Amino acid sequence: MIGYLVKRILQFIPTMFIISLLAFYISVHSPGDPVEILSQSANAQGANASLTATKQYKDSIRVKLGLNLPLFYFSLGTQSDCDTIHKIFDKQEQYVFHRLSRKCGDWKIVAGHFKDIDRLRSMFDSLNAETIYKKNVYVEDTATELLPVNGPLTKNGKFITTYERSTINGTLIHKYSLEEISAAVLTGQNIASSLKKTYQPQYISSKIDTLIAVCKKYDWLYYHKTMGLKLKANAEKFTKGNYQRNYIPKFTWNGTKSQYHIWIRNLLKGDFGYSYADTRPVAEKIWQKFGRSFILVLFSVLLAYLISIPVGVYSAKRHGKFFDRFSSVTLFMLYSVPSFFFGTMLLYFFANPAFFSWFPEYGYCDPETYNNEWSIAQKIYYTFPYMVLPLATYTYASFAFLSRIVRSATLESLNQDYIRTARAKGLSENRILWRHAFRNALLPVITTFVTVFPAAVGGSVIVETIFTYDGMGIAGYEAIASKDIPMIVSIFSLAGLMSMVAYFVGDILYALADPRIVYANKK
Repeated sequence: MIGYLVKRILQFIPTMFIISLLAFYISVHSPGDPVEILSQSANAQGANASLTATKQYKDSIRVKLGLNLPLFYFSLGTQSDCDTIHKIFDKQEQYVFHRLSRKCGDWKIVAGHFKDIDRLRSMFDSLNAETIYKKNVYVEDTATELLPVNGPLTKNGKFITTYERSTINGTLIHKYSLEEISAAVLTGQNIASSLKKTYQPQYISSKIDTLIAVCKKYDWLYYHKTMGLKLKANAEKFTKGNYQRNYIPKFTWNGTKSQYHIWIRNLLKGDFGYSYADTRPVAEKIWQKFGRSFILVLFSVLLAYLISIPVGVYSAKRHGKFFDRFSSVTLFMLYSVPSFFFGTMLLYFFANPAFFSWFPEYGYCDPETYNNEWSIAQKIYYTFPYMVLPLATYTYASFAFLSRIVRSATLESLNQDYIRTARAKGLSENRILWRHAFRNALLPVITTFVTVFPAAVGGSVIVETIFTYDGMGIAGYEAIASKDIPMIVSIFSLAGLMSMVAYFVGDILYALADPRIVYANKK
């Protein structure tokens, strides 16, 4: 028995590893940027918008979350692929980088292309339309001769010479309008941004040609035109790449400096990350709600068994008689009533001042009077009135279902040969019923009982919504509705863990209930 249980525990390790891989895959490939979502949530919660909006702040959050590291302990690719592509934070830019690397066969060419685009965008961002407008002027004298008074731009976008007022009397004329200068700068910025969003060489060349044409029209975009020509020469390499490198495999060992290693390490420590909804730690939110749902489900199952076992056993004993027929009809009627209707009726009659205001109509407790410093007994005594109606709604359907399972299993046991042997020995009917028949009928009952563990994770969305009982059911529904991926992944991982615990407990209960079940290896 002990050896079997140890073996089962060891089998849980690869199972939980597979579950963790699935959870990590969902977390990584979910839509949206985690940092952007957390920044927006922080702004909605009243954080400093100027701080959360800065690129430096977002990059620091990425580093803190480990998003600047490779995904797994190792990576498989080709000689064309870049080993450090994970340092590109934008997912679309990562994809474009990867596709361009495959097209040209050399990721270093693509890296140079991306750096030139960043320089070009920086050069356009450094331009000031008003400064260019004021400096790009001529003086028209009486002879209508245009005299230039400014020199060319330097690499950082500044003029070599500044305007000095001419001694000749004349009229100051601007070479370009402010709107024209602003439009040219905006066009350059948009083109520079769009170049990192596509991997089609024809589209890239077309955009670069447009950029060069714009730069040729204005002398203050001389260095921008030079950078455009460099980008065009680089883009031509995308269609003349070394495609053979795409078929040469490459294995890269990343070690423990990977996103999965950090994620699983934090998960084992109980750190599930931060909620996208309110930036609170997921562990802080989930354990409190899990405790509430677990208590509700546990008491519901225990109450259902306390009622259904005697009813089911007695129905099997009185098979075909009045009690069996009456209980069968009653239980089927209860089972056919939807839980939302039953819960609504309970609220209407027992939490309504017009009828009987015996129980609170919603919630888990009154936050104004509830004290977290109370003992467990005090907390149960205080919250019990809030749990009565949800508990009744949760219990009645399972009570009807379990009664039929107990009846069928007991009835099958009563028809076995060993029951006839026990009767032939002169054992009392109650001893035969409870010690022999019911004990051998426990296996399907145990199978149903162990579902309490994963059910506590999922909760009951309908019951918790009707009674505004803040448990795992509502938490899961809200997480899905708001696309709160860390919360969804945490619930998924916790459900997998509790399912494994349920199987383990079930194996132990099977052996205790039925001595014929032997887990030791037969020699």
